[in-house]
Amino acid sequence: MQDLTRTHPPRTASHLREMRAAYDLGETPEGLGLATHLSVERQPVIIVPPTQIVPLPLHLLIGLTMRMLRISIEAVTRGRGPTVGRQFAHSLAATLSVEIGVEAVPYHGGNFISRHCHTIGARSHAIVRILRPLVPAEWATAYERGWAVLRGVMSTLNRAADIPANEQRRFNADARAFVIFMQESFPWVSILPKLHVLFCHSWEFMGRWGSAGLYGEQAIESWHGFYNQNAARCTA
Repeated sequence: MQDLTRTHPPRTASHLREMRAAYDLGETPEGLGLATHLSVERQPVIIVPPTQIVPLPLHLLIGLTMRMLRISIEAVTRGRGPTVGRQFAHSLAATLSVEIGVEAVPYHGGNFISRHCHTIGARSHAIVRILRPLVPAEWATAYERGWAVLRGVMSTLNRAADIPANEQRRFNADARAFVIFMQESFPWVSILPKLHVLFCHSWEFMGRWGSAGLYGEQAIESWHGFYNQNAARCTA
């Protein structure tokens, strides 16, 4: 936002107050000039009505996937102790890499990317297989059931399309059932922000705007790439 030539000092709080007062008195950026208001004059590429700007949880899908993976390690640790829990964590990492075919990326805080989450969900039977000998049967069965419900939630949550009303109702029921089921099956699971968003807000957002995936980072970035590509073709 600053003058990159550094011919002007950095903006200060007092300067911001001065500009706000000037705008309140009817001044315009054009009238003040760049040397005075020190703001970017370039217009945004897309003009978005304020009513269409809504906050979304960041990486909800990634957070839910990581929580499921952590639950498996926590279950082994609680049932068999920390040493066996650490050994299982190494086995889980090997299973994710070799059998499921996903690797954590250096960005997103070292987590998995979105398509990896879908792959993990689709091949979660490999995780259940190595978990089952180490935990009580009811925990393994509950964990397998949790993945089954989450897979359906993932596909609706992450889809960049308008979701039909009947599927929205099913998503609402499945999202709430998933959180309740996991907390009842694994009592130590806390309702952290991402689970709270899934339980209380994601279905409300979907009902209001017709989709959650359409407003996610990947959908916006894909549209932005499509826009730039076609703009270049038109220019050519």
